Amino acid sequence: MIGRIPVLDVAPLVDGGRRPARAVEGETFLVTATVFREGHDAVA
Repeated sequence: MIGRIPVLDVAPLVDGGRRPARAVEGETFLVTATVFREGHDAVA
């Protein structure tokens, strides 16, 4: 898995991921995810 960065647990999640999250232009919303990589170096 060299060079790969897994992205898990992305939210917001609508209907179990079956529908895309939506917003209107200019609306502020929170997006969260668990992102990691293999190795010992820090990820900025």
